[in-house]
Amino acid sequence: MIWVLAALLSSIAVLLTVRPLLRTTSQPAGQRSDFDLAVYKDQLTELEEEHGQGLIDDQAALAAKLEIQRRLLTASHAHADQARPLDKKGRLGLLVALLVLLPLCGLALYGLIGQPKQADQPYLERLAQRMNLDRTEAQHRLDEVERLTLILGLKPTDGASWRDLGRAQRLLLRHADAADSLRHALLNGERDPDLVSEMGESLVYAAQGEVTPDAVQAFNAVLLAAPNHPKALYFLGQSRMQDNDAKGALVFWKRMEAASPPDAPWLSLLKGRIAEAEALASGKAPATANGAPDIAAMVKRLEARMKDNPNDVQGWSMLGRSYAALGEIDRAVDAYGRAAKLAPNDLEIIQSHAVMLYEAARANDPKAKVPAEALALMNKVLERDAKAVDALFLAGQAALDAGNKKEAKALWTRLLEQLEPESPDHGEMKRMIDGL
Repeated sequence: MIWVLAALLSSIAVLLTVRPLLRTTSQPAGQRSDFDLAVYKDQLTELEEEHGQGLIDDQAALAAKLEIQRRLLTASHAHADQARPLDKKGRLGLLVALLVLLPLCGLALYGLIGQPKQADQPYLERLAQRMNLDRTEAQHRLDEVERLTLILGLKPTDGASWRDLGRAQRLLLRHADAADSLRHALLNGERDPDLVSEMGESLVYAAQGEVTPDAVQAFNAVLLAAPNHPKALYFLGQSRMQDNDAKGALVFWKRMEAASPPDAPWLSLLKGRIAEAEALASGKAPATANGAPDIAAMVKRLEARMKDNPNDVQGWSMLGRSYAALGEIDRAVDAYGRAAKLAPNDLEIIQSHAVMLYEAARANDPKAKVPAEALALMNKVLERDAKAVDALFLAGQAALDAGNKKEAKALWTRLLEQLEPESPDHGEMKRMIDGL
């Protein structure tokens, strides 16, 4: 039945396309241009007669004659260039060709790239799966964007609503829209440096990870108000790396490291980037064509080094970060596991190992629960550091997986206390707690 309907729709589309070709013209195709030529020729004849009778002086007659001749020349070109319509035989031939070729081409293309047995997946379900949310939370986020959009339709200069809309769009990963909304918030009175930083970050994500000139301008503005703002420092360092300026990147990233608290959740990632930049600045790290560090080449060198130095804890940890950056999660799990065995009391390495175990489970199933091994590691960390951010998050997620919302709320509330009140992470964590 579906194929009959597709054929019918294709035929209708073709008929609508070629309908003008099937019309028979009631007037000659060149009637308009022929009429103009005749009029201008008559005007020339009348002009010569009036000039001969002395009704028009020589100067006026010459000017009028030149103008009529100009119009006559233009009409002649139009007549020569006018398209000639197809005759009846040509129109029917074109119609048959379109009726046959268009459906055949469409069918061939569908045969190459189509998936007729693939089940349909509603947008809400796709969104929930992509963001690792349940359908209720995904629908809530969509409803929030719609609600704020309606408010701004009535109050287009409400900076706070633009701010909330931008943040709601960020939660839906609509980064280009979010950047635009946050820009409107700033133009309408909002002046929070974190807001400027969020706009810059959205610009980066919308550009597929490239720190654009507009984003650089935003992050520089943030540093004027908050000189040690971590997000601004990180992305300005990334901008220098894009320009093959590893030493410039180190200035920002070392400054960010010095200003970060010891339990900052981004320190593990930051140390990995600093190591990459130091290797590139020293000339020891290979670079890609655009000057950025070639992580794949660095991994090969690290792997070779670890064969000779299998007890190098930092080497295994760096290898784990590199594998994670390449998306090789299983190998990252193995590298962090080796590092953890060599340094069983290093809480940062243990947390990284647990996080990779969770990411490996999610790679196979986006809705996977926290693995028992990862939970055991996180509980070990929490016994020694009750404020460990990654441990609190995964322990809370494990409690939620087990249906214990009360325990999840308690753990995540402790995590919330470790986050900066104005940071996006704080806002996201609070929304997760409120949703329990």
